[in-house]
Amino acid sequence: MAKWTTHRISELVRDIGDEVYVLPVVQRKLVWSTDKMELLFDTLLKKDIFGGIMVIDEERGNEPLFAYRPFSMNGEATQSSQVGSLLKLTFFVIDGQQRLQSYYMGLKGSFNGMRLYFDLFSSPTSYEFKFARNESDLHRVADVDEDSEREIKQRKWYPVPELFSRLIHFQDYGPVCKEIGKGHTGTLIDAQRAAIDDNVRTFFRNVFELERVGVAHVVNTSDDRKANTSRIVELFRRLNDGGTRLSAYDLFASKMKGFNWKMEAFLDRLVAPNSAYAKIGLTQDTLIKLVFLLQGDAQKDIQDVTEADADFAVNNSDRIERALRNTVDFLDKSKLANYFGSGNRTFIPILFIGHHLFYRQAPADYFRNYDTGNPDAKPLRDWVFHSMLNGTFKGRGTGWIAHKTGVRMILELMETAKGKDFPIGKLLGLYRTKLHVFTTDYVTADLSELDHDFVLFMLSDRERAIGPQDLDHIHPRSRLEARGVESYKINSLANYELLDFATNRGPKNGALFDQWLNNPAKVPDKDEYMKRQLIPHDPDLHKIERFDDFLAERTRMIREKLQAAF
Repeated sequence: MAKWTTHRISELVRDIGDEVYVLPVVQRKLVWSTDKMELLFDTLLKKDIFGGIMVIDEERGNEPLFAYRPFSMNGEATQSSQVGSLLKLTFFVIDGQQRLQSYYMGLKGSFNGMRLYFDLFSSPTSYEFKFARNESDLHRVADVDEDSEREIKQRKWYPVPELFSRLIHFQDYGPVCKEIGKGHTGTLIDAQRAAIDDNVRTFFRNVFELERVGVAHVVNTSDDRKANTSRIVELFRRLNDGGTRLSAYDLFASKMKGFNWKMEAFLDRLVAPNSAYAKIGLTQDTLIKLVFLLQGDAQKDIQDVTEADADFAVNNSDRIERALRNTVDFLDKSKLANYFGSGNRTFIPILFIGHHLFYRQAPADYFRNYDTGNPDAKPLRDWVFHSMLNGTFKGRGTGWIAHKTGVRMILELMETAKGKDFPIGKLLGLYRTKLHVFTTDYVTADLSELDHDFVLFMLSDRERAIGPQDLDHIHPRSRLEARGVESYKINSLANYELLDFATNRGPKNGALFDQWLNNPAKVPDKDEYMKRQLIPHDPDLHKIERFDDFLAERTRMIREKLQAAF
């Protein structure tokens, strides 16, 4: 059962600094935006309700259920550690992390180099708080006064950590108000002086005097550590379903970290924003999917996650990372990293490349001899090419839903080839039996069925991908529609290119193709453009009157380009 206590914000912030309140390893990182943190302080000063905090009480001398980490004062990542026994009564926060973290950084520290500022000229209807690196950044925020569209509302931005510190020093708001008034550059009118007094007094009362936060204390009810661990993780899940929602894989991560606290470091190391794997789209979700796939499980539910899953990841962390490092190397040398790192791409092929290299026990720098002597380079590359060109992971077929049954059937084949040559033949055979349309010949009749996105990426010699590029009609749709051309021809693969959006939405927008192409001011390097976009050389084919012939010739060129890739 739980018991409730009430606390002042200043007491909580002090206890957070003394590590009386800590974060169990099952907690995720800070996810609130600065907007939400600023709004929380406005809510505090308005005396509105912002929910309670829930903690696990861990007594002095106990071995806690979970490893834990301190709160972050300045937005920096903190790492969990495991202790054998606690030196003091400690409260493990299982609900309310985002609010407590916001108060701690706002009152005592900063967030990613930005301090919280309070506009001391605010009105009680809207207490203005803003995170900024410097006060001068805030002066550039121009707000129009509600009373007059011409008059710019005056601001008195004051750093909240400094305000908090001065109020601790004086233990009263009066001397602080006088201090701020004396330090103001310029003359304060009576209304401004009154606003400062009112706002500092309101801040002082809500932070230092009033017990604004309720804390529910949960106690362990069993000596069975595993049962208690699962109980607390389930409680954590239910509580967060009502707040900033956890994804399914946030829950997987929390449960696995609860079973093995070293799981946190494993996840943090591999999915850090600046890691070598970020460029191919590796996230916490996809990393956990890989861990499950490596254990032969394509569709795991939260209730099926066990201690063995966490132990597998931790015990094989170096081997998993080596497989991922080789995967990145393979994608770089295959000129595929740019594709998977741009936009919202499927991660399915990367998961199975990692699976193969993990069980291949490929050594570090496995693809050093990418073009010569490596038995996996060409089969892996061809499998990715054929899979992506055919839209294998987008389409459906006979009993084939890519992210469900497709992944399961691929995994079944991969499990039979652990440590062996990559089973490209069996995988392509699977596609032929399950997908409505699948080809490796790339003849003219098949091109309309291929994935336009990946084909155009291949045409650019795998150097450009949709993302910063627009999918553009070479001959403008509006011009073709005006001539009565059928839509299937207008939207044919042979009439598409990847073009930077500034050009597409600027000088090329709606222009006749031949006139745009032959204007040096708009296309300064015509030869380079035609080579990159695989444009037929015959200038007559650039005219809209020869559109059908243009499609036929460019289709032939695309087919040859794709066939040459294999």
